[in-house]
Amino acid sequence: MAYGHANTPVSSSSSRHGFTIVELLIVVVVIAILAAITIVAYNGIQNRAKQSAALAATEQGVKKIAVWQVDNPGQSPSYSVFSDLVGVVNMNKFQYTPGAGDTYCITATEGNYSYFASNTQSASLGSCPGHGANGVPAVTNLVKRPTPPGGDTTGWTGYNAAGGHTVAAVAGAWNGKYSYRYTSGAAGFSASSTIGFEYQGTGIAVPANAVIYPSIHVRSNKAGNYRLSISFYNGTTGVSGTAVISTVAVPANTWIRLTTDQEVTVPSPADRMTIRASYVSGTAWVGGDWIEVSGASTAQGAYGDGDSANWIWTGTAGYSTSTGPQL
Repeated sequence: MAYGHANTPVSSSSSRHGFTIVELLIVVVVIAILAAITIVAYNGIQNRAKQSAALAATEQGVKKIAVWQVDNPGQSPSYSVFSDLVGVVNMNKFQYTPGAGDTYCITATEGNYSYFASNTQSASLGSCPGHGANGVPAVTNLVKRPTPPGGDTTGWTGYNAAGGHTVAAVAGAWNGKYSYRYTSGAAGFSASSTIGFEYQGTGIAVPANAVIYPSIHVRSNKAGNYRLSISFYNGTTGVSGTAVISTVAVPANTWIRLTTDQEVTVPSPADRMTIRASYVSGTAWVGGDWIEVSGASTAQGAYGDGDSANWIWTGTAGYSTSTGPQL
């Protein structure tokens, strides 16, 4: 054996030790906690910055309009004038709706935060009626009579393959609105009978190649199987189009929304369409049985029209398209 100073033996192996597994785990956990804290803090800073930017843009828009109104009292700038006021390059942040006289409403969005203001409302979190909010764009229901307004059944019609029926508008039947009811004659209903909003010169105008999500609500006094039925036209000429549509079991006296399984692209050169509920099978119909429909839509998400929260009619209430945040 070798000896060092004062005859002290010298070990041939090192006395140093590595980290234990427990110590390594503690280090990993500490690093993960610090990383999480950093990410949360960073996201918080980013979100506050986005809110501040949306607020500043909204206030800037209000100031620009106020200056313009000094030379144009009692008026609100048109969309194109507002675009010039804030700068065309900045219009990707804004949604703007001019109103009668000096009324207006603007929404500014930065990321997933929106602020809005009007001639009577200072800048606040949220969006104007009819505008998208928090980074989610507005959607449009292209059906101009999505329910029979005030009982007006213009454009609502159907076909009973068995023959014989009467029609009526039923007040408050669907979502507090009118429905369109088909009551069968003695022959009852048969498969391929359809009821809904059809093309009659005032049908559903749709832009070719637009992406839509057609739907309609249906109920009956008897259970049956139904599917959404859509057709496209150019003028009065049919245009072929495709959609993935499933058959749905509808219990008696229960409103069910019929829709497609995916988005639908309007085929070119279509400019009109129909949206109907089609009875498929399941019930022996007799005279006096009825089917009714209401709430037709082309918009993505749950049903919306100008009476829905934060939506607006683009024209006469009940007789125009409507727009608002996806529901």
